[in-house]
Amino acid sequence: MKNCIGLICLSILFVRSYAQDTLRSVDLREVEIVHPFDRPNNFAQQPDSLLWRREQSADIGRLLNAAGLTHTMSYGPTGTAALMRIHGTAPDHTNLLWNGISLQSVSLGMADFSMVPASFFDGVSVQSISRQEGAIQSGFGGDVSLLHTANQQVGWSIAASSEMNSMHNQFYSAKVLFRKRGWYSDTRIVHQFLRNDFSYNDTYRIDHPEIIQTRNDGTSSGVMQRVHYARKQNQWKAEGWYLKRDMQIPASMGSYNARLKDQFDEQFRGMVSHQFTSSAGDLQWHNSAAWLRDSQIYSDRTQSAGTSIFSSTEGQQIQLVTRVIQRFNAHWQGDLSAQFQQLEVRYDNLRRKSVMAPVALMRLKRSGTLHAVTAELREEWRTNRAPVFSGRLMWNGTLSGWKGFLSEFELARKVRIPDFNELYWTPGGNPNLRCEESIGVKGAVSFGEKESTHSLRIEGYYNQITDWIQWIPGTDGVWSPQNFKEVHTTGVESSWRQSYKWRGVQWIHSTRYEWNRTRGFNREERNPAQSFVMVYSPEHRLRSALDAVAGNWTFSFAWRFQSMRFTDEANDLRMALDPFHVCDVSVYRQIKMNSWSGDLGIRADNLLNHQYELVRTYAIPGRVIHAVLSIYFKNK
Repeated sequence: MKNCIGLICLSILFVRSYAQDTLRSVDLREVEIVHPFDRPNNFAQQPDSLLWRREQSADIGRLLNAAGLTHTMSYGPTGTAALMRIHGTAPDHTNLLWNGISLQSVSLGMADFSMVPASFFDGVSVQSISRQEGAIQSGFGGDVSLLHTANQQVGWSIAASSEMNSMHNQFYSAKVLFRKRGWYSDTRIVHQFLRNDFSYNDTYRIDHPEIIQTRNDGTSSGVMQRVHYARKQNQWKAEGWYLKRDMQIPASMGSYNARLKDQFDEQFRGMVSHQFTSSAGDLQWHNSAAWLRDSQIYSDRTQSAGTSIFSSTEGQQIQLVTRVIQRFNAHWQGDLSAQFQQLEVRYDNLRRKSVMAPVALMRLKRSGTLHAVTAELREEWRTNRAPVFSGRLMWNGTLSGWKGFLSEFELARKVRIPDFNELYWTPGGNPNLRCEESIGVKGAVSFGEKESTHSLRIEGYYNQITDWIQWIPGTDGVWSPQNFKEVHTTGVESSWRQSYKWRGVQWIHSTRYEWNRTRGFNREERNPAQSFVMVYSPEHRLRSALDAVAGNWTFSFAWRFQSMRFTDEANDLRMALDPFHVCDVSVYRQIKMNSWSGDLGIRADNLLNHQYELVRTYAIPGRVIHAVLSIYFKNK
């Protein structure tokens, strides 16, 4: 594949429709997860390359929601917060990983996925069973890993893209890649100008007026830089990104008083690392240091009274990691061997904790059948706190005669340390909180290889979380976090993908369905008969998509459904969010001209203009029309 240089000068025809959202685009790329050594696949799920191409201007939260891989809680259109839930757990139980570094906010305990531009990365994976090697702690529900693909071509390339939509939003991005003599450089910039002009019916007001949303403006800009250098058995990396966003936040639905809310977010992520690999490939030694910085300024003022509330938070975090992976072949009785082990030590300046995680992989290979057992034990401690232990035992393998068959089973005990807000918020923080604990069992089977025309994946899980932390009001009216509940999550998810040719057209069909039941009960009662459905936990989620590729044309259709969600623990139907379904369609045309290439496309999100909410009282835009143009120049 030739290296591309690309330049885009774009003029997109403005499209007007009856509603809303923002746009995404990038060059089409297949993304893979590469695991150390020779071990079975770990069931990581990723958005397909066609979807990644269409949704590139989105943030990671909205992209995964469009792919149906996670349950995203979005507080409105692009530019508003997006939290992630996997397998019925809470947003602070979903771990966001970048180069093995956890990006969870130590103040809030969760990650805002709206602050992670998809254009900064080449892919994203959702891992609900085994996690990426070197992760600090797998989330109760699962992990979301941000990925980059390695560009092996020598030379340089430039690419750029732009989008507009019917909400008057604009998106621009550019990317410059360079590789020569052991050096690799990747520079990316992104800018969004957001108006978010859309209309909706406010069903929470008695008069049910049609509201024209005109105060949700904002801008978002960022830059990412990656520099790698490799020489013999050593590899050095320096990576980082800076992003700032200034947004106006409108009043929630049902409000009669006009409020002016503004929020300014600033974020920096930086990392340097060194990795040594022995000439025989049997030893890896990895050292890295990461610096994470966040700041947020929030203002809330009432127009009539003229009163204002200002708040600001700022935090910095440093993570130091040393990891040693050793591969050896100790054989017992011919077929049983121990293949690799890992020792990891971490230091976190804010949590004041160190972590050691020995990992061993035992393999049994006989008559073409491969079995692998992985064991991990992790210890964490913090100043003035007793150490906490977590661990997991995982089995995965293949069967001879079953080409493309993979299976996996995991038994894990995980621990989440309370975040700073829960411990020290004034007023209401509770420094005596216990850690949340999870004991879970997960199993999955998968059929079909990467090159095959069809694949099937089925996963089942059960998770019991004790000492679940919840904010509850006290007698003095001050809310305070307490180890209040025990929660049980049970579910099954399946995905099917098929590709075939008919009348010269390549057809690609995929369907993903998840059934989940998440119930909790108060610890004082400890009576499962008094349990309730946890808030924002839909029992059914379904996504079905059909893509047709004919020459340079690509036609796509996707349909998503989500069942009813309760918004209070009394499970009051009057407060529940109704089921909804959303249809998205798109048409793309690939353009080739000598060494130039590009994509020209139009997309309609929520084609049927269905009004719905992902978080109660926060309207989601209806129909939004997007136009996109991307141009690349290939260097011969």
